[in-house]
Amino acid sequence: MNQKDKYLHVKIETGIPIPVAIRPGRKPVYPFRNMEIGESFLLDANDKMKIYNAAFRFGKRHNMKFLVSNVSDESCRCWRIE
Repeated sequence: MNQKDKYLHVKIETGIPIPVAIRPGRKPVYPFRNMEIGESFLLDANDKMKIYNAAFRFGKRHNMKFLVSNVSDESCRCWRIE
């Protein structure tokens, strides 16, 4: 059987449901999605810029605003403000 003949024997079917794509994706690191306005969480101050960038990107995609600020030399806090 040559290459062209192989495809002549393929059966075409209709009504077969398309499987739902399951993409595991990444698990969220920060609880932005679950936060209400006025809620906050505390993290290490060394991670301030990482939290700030993550909050900014998440907020841009989900129409939310966050504020990240140092609360002591060792810790910073992220608030949802809108």
